[in-house]
Amino acid sequence: GQKYLNHVHVASRKTRKAPGEDEGDNYVTGFKALKMINYKHFVSFECGTKGDKKVVIPAALKLLRDQWELAV
Repeated sequence: GQKYLNHVHVASRKTRKAPGEDEGDNYVTGFKALKMINYKHFVSFECGTKGDKKVVIPAALKLLRDQWELAV
């Protein structure tokens, strides 16, 4: 598991936009799996954005941080 996984890319499922730009973006199940293998590396965006990056990126970070905390 973890010894083969060094980073994870995230994006909105349907459009490859920033997390949260599409409805229903939920990463909790995936984050639970990462926590199960004691993942401690990077989670990075691999996406475009529809809106203003100064608004979209902080909102996406908050969404991911909140969902990481919910993944127990």
